[in-house]
Amino acid sequence: MKRKITVMALLLSMFFTAGTRLWFLSTKEYVNAGVTGATKTKVVSSIRGNIYDCNFEKLVNCTEKTFAAAKPCIQSADILKSHLSQQQYLELLNDIGKGELFFGETDGFKTNEETVKCVRVFQRYSEDDLASHVTGYINAADNEGVCGIEKSYDTLLKEDNSLLKLRYCVNAKDALLIGDKIEFLPENYYSKKGVKLTIDKQIQKISENAMKLYCNECGACVVMDADRFEIKAMVSTPSFDRENVGKYLQSENSPLLNRALNAYSVGSVFKSVVAAAAIKYGLDDFVYDCKGSVDVGGNSFCCSSCVSHGKTDMSSALANSCNTYFISLALKLGAKRLLESANNLGFGQQYILCDDIVSDAGYLPPENEVNSDGALANLAFGQGSLLATPLQVATCYCAMVTDGTLEFPSLVEGVVDTDGSFHENDRKNLSVRALEKNVAEKVRSLLSKNLEHSNYAFAKPSYNCPAGGKTSTAQTGWYGKNGEEILHSWFAGFVSVGQENYVIVVFKENGSGGAVDCAPIFREISDRIIIYRRNS
Repeated sequence: MKRKITVMALLLSMFFTAGTRLWFLSTKEYVNAGVTGATKTKVVSSIRGNIYDCNFEKLVNCTEKTFAAAKPCIQSADILKSHLSQQQYLELLNDIGKGELFFGETDGFKTNEETVKCVRVFQRYSEDDLASHVTGYINAADNEGVCGIEKSYDTLLKEDNSLLKLRYCVNAKDALLIGDKIEFLPENYYSKKGVKLTIDKQIQKISENAMKLYCNECGACVVMDADRFEIKAMVSTPSFDRENVGKYLQSENSPLLNRALNAYSVGSVFKSVVAAAAIKYGLDDFVYDCKGSVDVGGNSFCCSSCVSHGKTDMSSALANSCNTYFISLALKLGAKRLLESANNLGFGQQYILCDDIVSDAGYLPPENEVNSDGALANLAFGQGSLLATPLQVATCYCAMVTDGTLEFPSLVEGVVDTDGSFHENDRKNLSVRALEKNVAEKVRSLLSKNLEHSNYAFAKPSYNCPAGGKTSTAQTGWYGKNGEEILHSWFAGFVSVGQENYVIVVFKENGSGGAVDCAPIFREISDRIIIYRRNS
C-alpha cells in the first residue's frame, strides 16, 4: 500500500508540471489544442539471417525476448508495473512525466492494449548457445561477421536487411500524441533466409554436454555421419561468450581457437591405419612375440609400461596397443605402402568446409623423411612428425568403418530463401577409394573387438548397438613447467544405430590417457545418440 501511494505521488508530481499538464486532457481536447502531429519511426531491433541445423532448427536467433511500447499515461503504468524490473519501471514513470514513448523489456508479459503494445524481439546469441566455434560471431559495431559461418556467409546473412521498426506520432516538441496508435512494422524481420548446416542440434548439444561433464579444459570432439561424411557435431573447449569476445583475446587457453580443426600429435589411433594398410597387402595374419620393448636403428621402443604381451596377433595388438607389434608390422609393410595408405585416408590433407572454416593440413611426413627404420618405427604408432586434426581422424575413421570410400567432410547443406525454400549445395565432393570394402570390414571388426577387451570398459556403450574404437596417448615433445612431457589423449570410434553409422572422435590436450580422459566421453555421446535416434 505504501508503494502504491509513493508511485501515485510521483506520477501526480510529474503530471502537474507545466510541460506535462496536457496529458490530463482527453484525446479530443489534445487534438483541438492545435498540436500538429508528425510521424516518427524508430528501429528497435535489427537481425541477421538464420543459421539452421540439418533439421531447420535455429542455431542463432534462438532466444526471444518480449518488449513493450507504452504510451505516456497512467493506464500504461498500471498495466506494466508488475512486469518490469524496478529500473525499467522507473524509466517508464520518467517517460510518462516527459510525455515520451517508453520502450523496454518485459518479463515475457504480452498484451495488445490501446496504450501498450508488445512484440517479440530476437537475440542473436545467448549463454546457452550451441556450436559457437562453428557459427562464429559478429562485430556488433558494424554488424560484420568476424569468423565462422557468420563471416563465410556474411553477405547472405545481411542481405534481407531485417529490421523491426516502431512507428508513432509526435507533436512539435517531440512529445507523443497519445490519441494516435503506436505500431510495430517488421521489415523482413521474420524472414526465414539463412544457411543450413549438416550439424544436428541435438547431437551438438549431447556432445557439448559430454565435454562439459568430462573435459571442461582444452579439447575437442567431432561427430560425423560416417556414410555421408557430414559433420553432425563439432565442439571445442573451452567455449566463449560471443557477447564479450574481447576478454578472451589474451587467455592462455585460447578459447577462440577451434581445436577440432587444429593439428596435434596423433599417437595410437594411427595404429588402425597401419592395420588397414597391412590387411590390404596381405599381412593380417602376422603374429609377433612381444617382449615389452624392441631395438630398432639403435633406439629402444617400449610398449606401455614396457609390458610384455607375448605372442600377439593383430586383434590383440590393437586391443593392447602393442607398440612393438605395430613397429614390426610397419617394417614388414615398408614406408611407401604405409604413407600411401595414410594419404588415401586423408592424412596431410586440408579440408575446406567453407570460406572461413578451414582445417589445418596437419603433417604426413614424405617418404624421404621416413628413410630409416627408426623413423618408420616412430610412425608405426603415430609418433614422430605426424600431426592430424580431430576432423581428419574422424574422416579417416568414417572410411574405415563403412565401405572404404573416403569423401571430403561437409558442413554446409545449402541456403534458405526468405520464404523458407531450400536450395541444396551441389556437392562436388572429392571421393576416393581409400580401402577395398573387404579391408574396411576387417578394420571395423578389429575396432569392434577392442570394445570387448577389458582395456575398453570405460568406452563400451550401455546399449546393445554395434560399436568400436581405439584409444591414444600421444607424446608431444612439449614439456610443462614441472618438466614432465605433455601428453595428448584421444579416442576414435564408431557407434551404429539401425542403419546409421556415427564416428565420434574425442581429443584432450595435456591429458592422462585416452582410456581415462576420452573413452568415457565417447560412451556418454554414444549412449545419448542411441537414445535420441531410437526416439526420433
